[in-house]
Amino acid sequence: MTSSLDKAKRFRYEEYALVVLALTLSIFGIINFGGILPISPNKVIGGLLTAFGIYTIAYSLNMSEERFYRLFWGYIAASIGIALYLIDMIDIFLTLSISLFIAALLYLIFRFRH
Repeated sequence: MTSSLDKAKRFRYEEYALVVLALTLSIFGIINFGGILPISPNKVIGGLLTAFGIYTIAYSLNMSEERFYRLFWGYIAASIGIALYLIDMIDIFLTLSISLFIAALLYLIFRFRH
């Protein structure tokens, strides 16, 4: 039987996802509006998606159920975020193609291991 204190300490995906997104957005706001470095909207969206993807991947590693599902979508979010963040330096389709290739390899590896 779990107490209400144990339930409050439980690792909840939705709450921490909002915290990660709020922290990322606030860091970009401080950098941009503080005059440290101008940031384009592509970089803000890319940074948010990357942070959310990395958080989802980390969360999926601590799960027993739906592990592959969350791992896959975390990877997709991080890949799209990195592609948007690097859009000024590298062609977005090249970045997404590499990400899709890696995702397919990870799927095959995961599928044959389980």
